[in-house]
Amino acid sequence: MDTTRVAADLGDGWIPALVARDGLPGWAARLRQAREAAAPHARPLTIAAGPLTVVDENADTARDIAASCIAWYLSAMGEVYAQSVSRQGHAAQVQAIIAANPRPSPRRGTVPPGAQVVLDQLAACGTFDQVREQLQPWDRAADIVTILLPPGMPWRNIEATLQAAAPSARPECAQAASSQCR
Repeated sequence: MDTTRVAADLGDGWIPALVARDGLPGWAARLRQAREAAAPHARPLTIAAGPLTVVDENADTARDIAASCIAWYLSAMGEVYAQSVSRQGHAAQVQAIIAANPRPSPRRGTVPPGAQVVLDQLAACGTFDQVREQLQPWDRAADIVTILLPPGMPWRNIEATLQAAAPSARPECAQAASSQCR
């Protein structure tokens, strides 16, 4: 039995790491169906998911920070993340990232141009306004949007990222009762 099935059968929610944004609604629907079949009278399953998130005044700097972290997870953290992202339809891109990082480093990893889709699916990175825009699809895909911060990110980036991701900073989340921003 895989962990997502255990979450559907026994848990109150699911908090995946490195899940592709465009695939999340389908996973959530399948988990909710499995939950309903396993425990029809249980509380609804809560999906809390989101991207690796980085804000910087310079969009290229933010991308580089996010790319380094994604490359590190896919090329140096064992096979779990690489297999998971590959199974989500990005096997060729994961292999390109691994090939581009023969000596993985958490601070100097790279995502080659041909694998940009992986960064687009797993991260929200750029300027304050760009990240706010990139988080909107996550608001529609998850019950609770989480953000992942790369380890070792400078404080100024952490602060800017938290400010950009805060629901009050995003117009679609301005009202606490908004169904998109629970």
